[in-house]
Amino acid sequence: MSSDIGYCIMSNHVHLLIDTALQVPEDIDEILADDFQFTPLDRIMKRVKGPTAVYANRILDRGGQFWARESFDHYIRNERELTNVISYILMNPVKAGLVKNWEDWAFSFLKNSDG
Repeated sequence: MSSDIGYCIMSNHVHLLIDTALQVPEDIDEILADDFQFTPLDRIMKRVKGPTAVYANRILDRGGQFWARESFDHYIRNERELTNVISYILMNPVKAGLVKNWEDWAFSFLKNSDG
């Protein structure tokens, strides 16, 4: 699977696509030998949500909870599913009628490191 990453920021929600496998060394023996520790997704999301909530609340001159407590995560099992998820994320502003092409939405991003 490629290491695609992307996001789409909407007015009331955010779609974020991350590749948690990037934290895994290429050599499985390295994982076993070093007692490798993965960073669980809930901790990754806490690192994203915490600072962004503080920053957003400052900009909006408000306090309190900014993000919903629950994240709706989904494990992508193959390239076809990855392609579908990327399309779903990027087409969000198009489906909402905000732009005609996803590339026109200033708050979307897609990076493909395959080349």
